[in-house]
Amino acid sequence: STCIDGWRTPMGMFYIICGPPDYVECRGSFSERWMWTPVSSNDRLVVDFRQARDVQNPDDRYYGVENMYSNLDFWSYYVSRWRTPY
Repeated sequence: STCIDGWRTPMGMFYIICGPPDYVECRGSFSERWMWTPVSSNDRLVVDFRQARDVQNPDDRYYGVENMYSNLDFWSYYVSRWRTPY
């Protein structure tokens, strides 16, 4: 099979590190925007995913990161929260 394990995809990595997004905006069948807002901040992490390859079967879509809007400290917040869950 040519399927990629979900945890090995960019979407899987963000889901594992940041948890489920607070908001998902679908932009047709080729693009999605995921957003996270931590409880203690008015800022947010925004990641745009775009279909990385053309496929005949829509279930085989693979999304790559197109843009990531945030500062390094905000990404570090999620990584450190993931590393120390307690």
